[in-house]
Amino acid sequence: MDDQNRTEDILWTNEIEANRILVVTGAITAALFAIIWPLSELGVFYVYFWGRSPVTYILVISVLVISILVCRHYDYSRKWVKFLLMGAMILACAVADAVFTYNVVILMVIPTVLSVRYFSRRYTAVIALVSLGVFFLSTMWGALYGEPNLNVLELAPGTVIELGEETWIIDVLEAQNMPYDKMHYMRNTLFYGYLVETMQGLIVFTACITMAGHGRKLIYRQRELTQHRARIDTELILAAQIQTDMLPTQFPTFPDRDEFDVYAEMTPCREVGGDFYDFFLIDDDRLGLLIADVSGKGIPAAMFMMYTKNIIVNNAMMGKTPSKVLEDANAAICANNSEGMFVTVWFGVLTLSTGCLTAANAGHEYPVFIHRRETPELVKDRHGFILGVRAGKTYTDQEYTLKPGEMLFVYTDGIVEAMDSGGELFGRERMLDAIKGVSNDTPQEILRAVRSAVDSFAGSEEQFDDLTMLCLKYNGNSGKGPDNGL
Repeated sequence: MDDQNRTEDILWTNEIEANRILVVTGAITAALFAIIWPLSELGVFYVYFWGRSPVTYILVISVLVISILVCRHYDYSRKWVKFLLMGAMILACAVADAVFTYNVVILMVIPTVLSVRYFSRRYTAVIALVSLGVFFLSTMWGALYGEPNLNVLELAPGTVIELGEETWIIDVLEAQNMPYDKMHYMRNTLFYGYLVETMQGLIVFTACITMAGHGRKLIYRQRELTQHRARIDTELILAAQIQTDMLPTQFPTFPDRDEFDVYAEMTPCREVGGDFYDFFLIDDDRLGLLIADVSGKGIPAAMFMMYTKNIIVNNAMMGKTPSKVLEDANAAICANNSEGMFVTVWFGVLTLSTGCLTAANAGHEYPVFIHRRETPELVKDRHGFILGVRAGKTYTDQEYTLKPGEMLFVYTDGIVEAMDSGGELFGRERMLDAIKGVSNDTPQEILRAVRSAVDSFAGSEEQFDDLTMLCLKYNGNSGKGPDNGL
């Protein structure tokens, strides 16, 4: 019911706006009549009989102005206002049709064309029918009392019309009392004037009625699309919340453990992303570290991300080595991956008592080790095959040693592949430079520095990939970290 009310509100707002447009058109029409009046009095052009009378102009201008003032008084917001305004316009066009008999079909169709803006087939059809009737009367009235159309005037054979230098032909006809059959003249006006214009007008009327109907359908269609978009937005918000809930976002995550300090963040390029990270205690002495990048974007990638994350974490919690975790995860993903999606993964296990880090890489970006007071080191470890494409792949464990105070930085390709306005990539060198400037700080400051460098480099360019980073600082088993001149 609320959606229906909203649609009616849109239609009503549109009707008010259409009234405003019609008021502007009426004001312009009144101004044109006000200009024509003195020009006809000055003899700039010829208007015959009652068209020359001030009453004609006063009547039309008064009706237009009064309808405009009434409409403005009610702030365009009365249902009957459009009929008043359109009636005034039909009258103005009909008078012009009667006074200036050498007209074109545009006079007849103007009101109907204006009515299309109301997006109502019925209203437009009514205006078309009323216009046909009123313009029939104006054509007949103009034939009798307006300027005669000499194209359909039948004169007796051999009629000679003598014109002076400043004499109008109709004045000569009246002055010489030349006989002509008025019935034939009216018939000719009907068949050669009105009916011809009517056939032309019907083409325009049909188009206008069709457009008015389609306009209303478009509004209803827009309502449906808006409703659909609202549902999608709600689902995306829910999906984003679910995804966020699956990632550790409260820091410090392990406040009672002082052997390490870890910080991570994921910024999706859409409402939800395909990147993910995780860190979790496998047991009291081993910490699992995970970062991955799923192919694709949006909801499909997010669903695949959650599925993959659970498989990897579940395998890791069984105490398997990183290579075995990736091997078994790959087998499970390949067995249920009809869409052919894949994921790059870096997974490591840090022994907290010794600083020994065992890791395996499935087609992911190279890790960075940050040594105290030294240049950050990009370690080109051995890459295994990405997960989810081919079953039976094996992976290699690689071991590193973290000394107290040293840090590990891992990331997804959205960082190094961020582009500026010229299409240049951010690259690993800029990433390492950003890390070098804060290499003795906390993991949170490392991530903040890299993100700031990426944002500054990309400028106003749109983010085309998820930006995900994880940084761990190893404090040593004592939890205080070294302060021994390193």
